Amino acid sequence: MRIGELAARTGVSTRALRYYEQQGLLRSRRRANGYREYDSTAVLRVGNIRSLLASGLTSEDIRELADCLDRDLGHEPECAEAIALFEQRLRHVRGRLDELTDVHARLEEHLGDMRARIRHQAPSPPASTRTREEETTGEGSPLPARARSAGDTGSLGDEFGRAQA
Repeated sequence: MRIGELAARTGVSTRALRYYEQQGLLRSRRRANGYREYDSTAVLRVGNIRSLLASGLTSEDIRELADCLDRDLGHEPECAEAIALFEQRLRHVRGRLDELTDVHARLEEHLGDMRARIRHQAPSPPASTRTREEETTGEGSPLPARARSAGDTGSLGDEFGRAQA
């Protein structure tokens, strides 16, 4: 079958099929006209490649299983190389997962520390750093006591120091 037919039967793009061939995962013969010709096992082989890639294996990993790719790995798991490779990859993933769990815990700890510092910061900057506009508009810190009326409980006075409603 030609590449277009293989693509249609497997649901894989012709570009992906060419990539698999370039990586040594898929084999084809060339016709006299230069077209690729795949044998009947190519459909099963492409299905296995897709399944193994989805399992987290790399093209290099899958190339090590070349002898197993023409069998239905889902129903004939008699490929000792596949078992050994999966065990190796699982050990690698477990180690990486442990590393990522440690990173996650450190990030959460740092974030918690940062949030605690933000909560405990003073609500306004010192008076010496306030601008004239902040003092007169009420932005930032409250106005100095002289800008409030005698009965004011914290609301800002108007421009003449009178309490506003």
